[in-house]
Amino acid sequence: MRKPCCEKKDKNKGAWSKQEDQKLIDYIHKHGEGCWRSLPQAAGLLRCGKSCRLRWVNYLRPDLKRGNFGEDEEDLIIRLHALLGNRWSLIAGRLPGRTDNEVKNYWNTHLRKKLMQMGIDPNNHRLGCTTTTQLCSSLLIYSPSAVDFLSLSLSLSLSLSPICNNFHRIPMRKPCCDKKDTNKGAWSKQEDQKLIEYIQKHGEGRWRLLPEAAGLLRCGKSCRLRWINYLRPDLKRGNFAEDEDDLIIKLHALLGNRWSLIAGRLPGRTDNEVKNYWNTHLRKKLIAMGIDPNNNRLRYSVPHPQLKNSQDANDHFSDASTSLENKACGLPDLNLNLAESNIMEE
Repeated sequence: MRKPCCEKKDKNKGAWSKQEDQKLIDYIHKHGEGCWRSLPQAAGLLRCGKSCRLRWVNYLRPDLKRGNFGEDEEDLIIRLHALLGNRWSLIAGRLPGRTDNEVKNYWNTHLRKKLMQMGIDPNNHRLGCTTTTQLCSSLLIYSPSAVDFLSLSLSLSLSLSPICNNFHRIPMRKPCCDKKDTNKGAWSKQEDQKLIEYIQKHGEGRWRLLPEAAGLLRCGKSCRLRWINYLRPDLKRGNFAEDEDDLIIKLHALLGNRWSLIAGRLPGRTDNEVKNYWNTHLRKKLIAMGIDPNNNRLRYSVPHPQLKNSQDANDHFSDASTSLENKACGLPDLNLNLAESNIMEE
């Protein structure tokens, strides 16, 4: 397990004093943030490194934004939460001046309740079967016109009640085919040709019905994966380029291991191909640069030696800050343009 950043015995706890705040501010203005583990000793503070980091990030840094959240901020939080879930640090990174803790608290105390009152499930951002009135009022957000909304509400009032009452009785999805009479293993050239000719003539359509229509003794899922990963004409072969590497790192910092979404931004690449390339190349590349591949933040790969005096600590921390700045120059810019249409499509 990871070692604790310091010994808790000789450290101050509780509220910070004005003198401690000033020491922390003066030191960071002079040397930068750098490594929080060695900062307290270098700044002359009897505090834990985590306590210093949280004090700076949540209260003391000069770019903090105070006051109530605006309507544009609320809208952005809702759209990002629909895409990222409870990844508050990533959401806060798209709201200049807001902290992850502040965004999380505002979601739980205001926005979550607001969505529930509109009949929208705050966990998956889908319309919930509560009441017809609540559901119709929430659909007003997405309805293109008042006429469409009125006609939709009239049809919903007649059809929603039996659906909501019998929702728990809906059976599980049936398998796409009987596994007994289907071929398994490697595809033959004849099977590939049948699949290509059928899709070129009729399009992809429903994969459940495609094998029988194309004369293939294959499962619908097997046909879909064979086409998407090997046979479709727009597939891109060969090594990944530098711009693709950069885009994968950016998107992974935003979306995590959602490979199908990442591959959708890389024309000609499949989700399985991107996932394998991340695990075999890019993940190791980030670790070698001292970057955590899980959250794309700078980290130290080895623990720091004990510093003997404050002067050595200052020199060591200054060198660490410089090295971190140099590494940060190689990091990708994560300011992705999240259009509302792109998020709503997901």
